[in-house]
Formats: sequence, structure tokens, C-alpha cells
Amino acid sequence: MSAYGIIISLSIYLSGVLSERHAKKLGLKSDVTWDFLIVGVLGGIFGARAYHVASDWSYYITNPSEIIKIWNGGLALYGALAGGFVSIYLYAKQKNITILPYLDIIALSLPLAQALGRLGNYTNQELYGLPTQLPWKIYIAQENRLSGYESVGYFHPLFAYEIVLNLFLFISLSLMYRKQSKLVGTGYFILIYLAGYSLIRFGLEFLRIESWHVLGINMAQTLSLFVFITATSGLLKLRSKIKI
Repeated sequence: MSAYGIIISLSIYLSGVLSERHAKKLGLKSDVTWDFLIVGVLGGIFGARAYHVASDWSYYITNPSEIIKIWNGGLALYGALAGGFVSIYLYAKQKNITILPYLDIIALSLPLAQALGRLGNYTNQELYGLPTQLPWKIYIAQENRLSGYESVGYFHPLFAYEIVLNLFLFISLSLMYRKQSKLVGTGYFILIYLAGYSLIRFGLEFLRIESWHVLGINMAQTLSLFVFITATSGLLKLRSKIKI
């Protein structure tokens, strides 16, 4: 297994361990937590790859054999979230399981798992940003540079920015959970996560080189804006129903 695969596997396992710990403290079934995690990961990998392939369709339509090579990188987070959520929802509906408590506890560990997973981008020398000469610039080998940037050596370490911001989101969620653990099951923590991550992604897109555009519209930023508005609207409705 490649370093990328090992890091992604460790991040998934870490998310499961932390989610299981929260489940036990709250009297939820830990085996259901792992079931959701496994189902979510399978759906997430499919969604992540589908989103990535769609965003770079001009390459994959001429190199179809590359589509299945996920060990080389190319897993889009928004695709993973969408695929994971749909698969978990369908599984929960089939098993007649109330989904919100488990989504809330999984949300508590997701930013930490994402931060660890982004280290895989470093090993693959991917997810770097625009050229820069800032002190924390990162060198990218010529064979890993995107078209049009072959003569540039140093770039923004976009993956590192996301690691730091995801860790901040993880700490924020953890502090909220300590004070308001009774809100697990209302959807509060998954909504906070979605609002927080959408802001992170929206901002980092300004530094991204290979953003997916359709008719001149940045799809990741558009999706981030939609997720943020939807999540914050949900939080406002939740606040009107319960005392937070």
C-alpha cells in the first residue's frame, strides 16, 4: 500500500475510534457507529472519485484506465461527503435507525480525520496552491507541477492551510461538545461542521490552481456557498426550537 493509502486508512480508523468513544459515553450503539463509518467510507470513496473525475473529465476521457487508480490521489472532499451521506442515509432507512445522533458524533471527529488525511496530499505532492515566495512555501518537483507552471518551483502549501484550519474546526467542535453534549441528536454538530468546512473550502479556493469551473463559475465555491447557507439556515431554525 502507498503512503497515501496508509494515511487515508489511518484517518478513517481514527475517525471510527473517536466516534465509537463518543457513542459509548452517550449510550449509543458503537457497532452502529462502525457500520455507518464503513458504509459511509465506501459511498464516500465512490463519491469522492466521481467528483474528481468529473472535475477533470477532459483528462480522464482520454485516460480511462486512470479512473480507478485512487492510490495516486484524486479524492474530492465534497464528493466524499455527498457519497458518504447518501450511503449512510439509505443504510439507516433500510435498518430503521435514527440517523442524527450518529451524524453528530461522526461530525465531531471528521475535521481531525481530514487534517490527517491531507498529509497524504503532501506525500503525493498534490493540492498545492498558486506560486509564492513566502517563507512557508513548498517545493514541488517538476514532474508533479501542473501544466503552465513547469518553470515555477515554489507554491502555497494549500494542504497545510487546510490541515491547520481543520484542526481549528476540530478544537472548536470539541469545546462545544463539552459544554453542550445534550445537543447530540439534534443535528447541531453536523450543521456546525458543514458550515465551518464550507467556509474553509470557500476561502482556500482563491489560492487553488486547478479549480473546477463550469461556464466560468467555480463549482467548489458555489457548492461551499450553498452548503454554508443551508447549514446556517438549519442552525437558525434549530436555535428557534431549542435553547442553545
